[in-house]
Amino acid sequence: MNITSYRIALSIYFGIMLALTFPYWGLGQELVSSCHAVVMGVPQATAAQADCEQRKFTDFENDFLPEVNNQLTAPRTGFMAVQFADNEMGRQTRMLAGKTPANFYTWVIFQLSHDAYRILTILALSMAFLAGVFGLLVCRELQLAPMAGLIGALFLATNPFTTYWLTFPMHIASICWSVGAFWGIVRLQRRGDAVAWGALAFSVYSLLMMGYLQTVMYSVWIFGAYIVWQAWLQKNQWQALWWWCAKMGSAAVIGVVLALPAYLDLWQQYQISAQPRSADSFFTHFIQVISNWDGVWWYVSTHTIPEIFGNPMSGTYPFQFDGLSVPLVYMVLIVLASVLQWRQVWLWVTWLGILLALSVSPTLFTLVMHTIPGLRFSQWAPIWSGVLPLALVSAYGCDALLRSPHRQRIATTIVGCLISVGAIGVMAWRVAQQGQLDLQWGVAAIVVGIAIGYAILTRRMIPNLVLGMAILTVAYSTYPLLLHQPRTALVTQSDLVTTLQDTLLPGQRYAVVSAELADMLSPNFNTMHGLASVHSYHNFTSFYYQNYLRQMGGKSVTFGRLNRTIAPDYASMPFWMSNFGAVLSYAPIDDSHVVLVKKIGAAMVYRVTHQMGAFWRIPVNLRPAIADIRVDAYRNRQSLPIAYAEYHGDTQLVRYPVAPNPSVMVLSQQYDELWQAEAFDGVAWHPTRIVSVNGVFMGVYLPAQSTAVRLTYHTYMQYMWLSHLIWAIGFLVCVVWYGRMWWRREIITRRTLDPSLG
Repeated sequence: MNITSYRIALSIYFGIMLALTFPYWGLGQELVSSCHAVVMGVPQATAAQADCEQRKFTDFENDFLPEVNNQLTAPRTGFMAVQFADNEMGRQTRMLAGKTPANFYTWVIFQLSHDAYRILTILALSMAFLAGVFGLLVCRELQLAPMAGLIGALFLATNPFTTYWLTFPMHIASICWSVGAFWGIVRLQRRGDAVAWGALAFSVYSLLMMGYLQTVMYSVWIFGAYIVWQAWLQKNQWQALWWWCAKMGSAAVIGVVLALPAYLDLWQQYQISAQPRSADSFFTHFIQVISNWDGVWWYVSTHTIPEIFGNPMSGTYPFQFDGLSVPLVYMVLIVLASVLQWRQVWLWVTWLGILLALSVSPTLFTLVMHTIPGLRFSQWAPIWSGVLPLALVSAYGCDALLRSPHRQRIATTIVGCLISVGAIGVMAWRVAQQGQLDLQWGVAAIVVGIAIGYAILTRRMIPNLVLGMAILTVAYSTYPLLLHQPRTALVTQSDLVTTLQDTLLPGQRYAVVSAELADMLSPNFNTMHGLASVHSYHNFTSFYYQNYLRQMGGKSVTFGRLNRTIAPDYASMPFWMSNFGAVLSYAPIDDSHVVLVKKIGAAMVYRVTHQMGAFWRIPVNLRPAIADIRVDAYRNRQSLPIAYAEYHGDTQLVRYPVAPNPSVMVLSQQYDELWQAEAFDGVAWHPTRIVSVNGVFMGVYLPAQSTAVRLTYHTYMQYMWLSHLIWAIGFLVCVVWYGRMWWRREIITRRTLDPSLG
């Protein structure tokens, strides 16, 4: 097959991706990291269920999946849910990382499917595919050979890092929209048209809304370096340079402005959060220290041929694997580019060297982290941000292999690479001997076959051989990393879940009181089955929630992000106000406030016999300056009646009999200053005060002679529909414009072929 155009390259790329993703679109399987046997509390999981449990990716079932499901099922008054009541005593939706329809791209996918598993599958696979398409477009703008563009596209879409982290959409989004932004930058420089401007604006917006913020910052730094480099090359063309920078700046500003509501809400959450300042050790968690030569052998072999030790996705894989490895076919191309096209790739190779140095030296990384802004957002290995540079250098290497007239230099370089491959094989053998591991000789045979292919290329240029080696790499390196399960393999119901559903009344919560049961119905996943709990997995838990945990004998781990258990006093007021209907315990509980319902495996389900309910109305006359009230001895308190209550997520309406004196309605949810309240006096609605109760719960002041109160949750995210409208109009204009251009070309073509039509 002679790949002479980018249309042919795109067609081949499309075919390869269709074949690779056949289990999803052809067999209807889902992209999942777990069959949920552990989290559903299945007492005796089958062997197949145990093999399906990839516990290293628990964020999929504890974060991404529940968040998408909540957007499908949670009550709301607007186009998306902005407040959830079923975890953390009520919390705001997490709008970033591409999990919700807060961003336009995910909103479109929500219109195509109403199933959480399918939405996440489409989201991740479509962005991986788009990353490759953007890579093709970048290579076309850089005037590389179509085959080189195809190789770069395949690396972006099918490299081990992309495939390994498919269940984390934010990582795929970071790659996809970084490449999209780079295409916009390059095309703006070379053509300066509206397509490039729009691509850059939308990619910046999507990076901010969907990407992993830490890797976004690395992209900002490398793109800045690229722009400075290109500006230096154009230093004598100031007018063209000024227009290029002006167009890039305006596109970036538009992207930032349209993502601004999400970050204003994020800033509000950060301001009221109790998250402690993370220590340096938190950010260096993924830095892999190399302290001796054995560490060198291990690092090199596991980042070039990790498959030779087994399937890195398997739970029995003997080493820590982060997804990043450079297969042989690309490694040779990278060396070729560095030797033959240094002037074109020096910036990218230098950047990769910097990232690698930072990824193996905690001291150097800590120094840079304290010197350069934007590197303290989250845990991250810098080399993980090297996917785009690796793809670009690989494409340049393929272009040199196909086009360079220096055949002797190419042959010498390839021979040197093959000698290095032999050395890596010796390293892998040494690592296996030290760990008493069995090598995968089938993988070794494939690597040898690719080496033979490169040896052939030293004598004769066969472009299709390069493509064949790339496809073989997809088969042995990429496909085994794909996580997919049929829907029938997923555990969707269990005895534990059924018992809790039967025990809990509407609005009631459950709690886990034993560390041995911490993995069962872990925070956020509980919402998949309509169960509410007090536990949390959230970056920005508030001071009020942390106060609550202290009062309930619980604590947050991983720098305030995670709570799975509490150790309450069952007779205490906070426990009563929490509206518990059940608790899960590993050990028997001897307390009159709970009654055993059933023992299921290691878990004992207890029904709670006393609770406040969702609301508690008590006579209190607040002084104007009071922001927090203390309520004790609930048994001695007079309760006033509540007649009717409605809950719609971001709004609540409560009606009650008129009373001659003021009172306070206490809600069984944590205090959140984003709630605003209005009381109805029979004629009109008037603003009223919201106070915290006992440093945790939310109370609403009910004036005398009022009969109803209305609470509304106010966020900036409720205005994101304006961003959606702007993008929808923009894409519609593009479709109309290009449709009109296509129609004009068709008319001209027909008139040229048949003059009588003119």
